[in-house]
Amino acid sequence: MYRMDDVLKVHSAATLTPAEKKFVIDYSWRQGGGFYRGLIETIMLADSGNQRKLAMGFPDEVATVLRWQAGDLAERVRALGVEV
Repeated sequence: MYRMDDVLKVHSAATLTPAEKKFVIDYSWRQGGGFYRGLIETIMLADSGNQRKLAMGFPDEVATVLRWQAGDLAERVRALGVEV
């Protein structure tokens, strides 16, 4: 769950890309829906070959999911004092 001050910390963080901010707020905190949620879940489920294909159309989203899966993105969000 999120708090509004956490949203503001993420939104204003210079250490996060716009795609990473969207991922944390819309996907991780379950605020987004529809196409975006389905896209992220598809990227997460895809093998590396299909992730490369998805990256042709959605490079920022694939890169963000890969950073999330590696733990780098969550670590950077926690460094902001925000729990994910």
